[in-house]
Amino acid sequence: MRDLIAEVWDAMVPYEYYTPRDLANVLGVSVEQVWRVMDLLLRYRFLELVIPKGALVKKVVGVPSPQMAMLLLGKLTKPQIGR
Repeated sequence: MRDLIAEVWDAMVPYEYYTPRDLANVLGVSVEQVWRVMDLLLRYRFLELVIPKGALVKKVVGVPSPQMAMLLLGKLTKPQIGR
């Protein structure tokens, strides 16, 4: 799923709006797979839900990519030697 998160994120252009079907078509994956990724990205506020009933979303501008957030989180949670 980690690779699909990166693919969905990279497929989205800031300030553009997307439906799960749009992204599924672009990426060649199922709408259900995109929904799962979008749910995760919405939950952690990487995406903004614009029209709830139509599931229209856009990237939140100014946030790090999910990949960068995971990298930073990993660095913050690694035990420090010598402390």
